[in-house]
Amino acid sequence: MNEILADAILDLVAWFEVVADDPPLEPLQQIAHHLHQLAPDDRRWLAEHARRRAAGERDPRYSRAFEAVADDLLTA
Repeated sequence: MNEILADAILDLVAWFEVVADDPPLEPLQQIAHHLHQLAPDDRRWLAEHARRRAAGERDPRYSRAFEAVADDLLTA
Protein backbone atom coordinates (compact mmCIF):
# COMPACT_ATOMS: atom_id res chain seq x y z
CA MET A 1 0.00 0.00 0.00
CA ASN A 2 2.83 2.44 0.76
CA GLU A 3 4.18 2.22 -2.77
CA ILE A 4 0.73 2.78 -4.26
CA LEU A 5 0.17 5.90 -2.15
CA ALA A 6 3.70 7.12 -2.84
CA ASP A 7 3.19 6.69 -6.57
CA ALA A 8 -0.12 8.56 -6.41
CA ILE A 9 1.54 11.49 -4.63
CA LEU A 10 4.51 11.53 -7.00
CA ASP A 11 2.26 11.37 -10.05
CA LEU A 12 0.13 14.23 -8.73
CA VAL A 13 3.14 16.45 -8.03
CA ALA A 14 4.65 15.60 -11.42
CA TRP A 15 1.38 16.39 -13.16
CA PHE A 16 1.27 19.82 -11.52
CA GLU A 17 4.88 20.45 -12.51
CA VAL A 18 4.77 19.07 -16.05
CA VAL A 19 1.23 19.37 -17.40
CA ALA A 20 -0.05 22.53 -15.78
CA ASP A 21 1.03 25.66 -17.66
CA ASP A 22 1.19 27.67 -14.46
CA PRO A 23 1.35 25.19 -11.55
CA PRO A 24 -0.74 26.32 -8.60
CA LEU A 25 1.68 26.95 -5.78
CA GLU A 26 -0.71 26.47 -2.87
CA PRO A 27 -1.59 22.80 -3.51
CA LEU A 28 2.07 21.94 -4.04
CA GLN A 29 2.98 23.71 -0.80
CA GLN A 30 0.25 21.80 1.03
CA ILE A 31 1.51 18.49 -0.30
CA ALA A 32 5.08 19.39 0.70
CA HIS A 33 3.89 20.45 4.16
CA HIS A 34 2.21 17.08 4.72
CA LEU A 35 5.20 15.14 3.44
CA HIS A 36 7.54 17.06 5.73
CA GLN A 37 5.46 15.88 8.68
CA LEU A 38 6.47 12.28 7.97
CA ALA A 39 8.94 10.65 10.31
CA PRO A 40 12.56 10.97 9.09
CA ASP A 41 12.73 7.28 8.11
CA ASP A 42 9.51 7.62 6.11
CA ARG A 43 10.82 10.75 4.36
CA ARG A 44 14.00 8.89 3.43
CA TRP A 45 11.97 5.93 2.14
CA LEU A 46 9.79 8.21 0.02
CA ALA A 47 12.85 10.07 -1.29
CA GLU A 48 14.47 6.77 -2.28
CA HIS A 49 11.22 5.67 -3.94
CA ALA A 50 11.05 8.96 -5.84
CA ARG A 51 14.64 8.48 -7.04
CA ARG A 52 13.82 4.95 -8.23
CA ARG A 53 10.83 6.32 -10.13
CA ALA A 54 13.03 9.05 -11.61
CA ALA A 55 15.62 6.51 -12.75
CA GLY A 56 12.99 4.45 -14.53
CA GLU A 57 11.11 7.36 -16.07
CA ARG A 58 11.39 7.89 -19.83
CA ASP A 59 10.11 11.47 -19.80
CA PRO A 60 12.88 13.74 -18.45
CA ARG A 61 10.32 16.26 -17.20
CA TYR A 62 8.76 13.65 -14.94
CA SER A 63 12.18 12.40 -13.91
CA ARG A 64 13.15 15.93 -12.84
CA ALA A 65 9.89 16.32 -10.91
CA PHE A 66 10.50 13.07 -9.01
CA GLU A 67 14.10 14.09 -8.26
CA ALA A 68 12.87 17.47 -6.99
CA VAL A 69 10.51 15.72 -4.57
CA ALA A 70 13.38 13.55 -3.32
CA ASP A 71 15.67 16.54 -2.90
CA ASP A 72 12.99 18.48 -1.02
CA LEU A 73 12.29 15.57 1.33
CA LEU A 74 15.96 15.20 2.21
CA THR A 75 16.54 18.87 2.96
CA ALA A 76 13.96 18.93 5.73
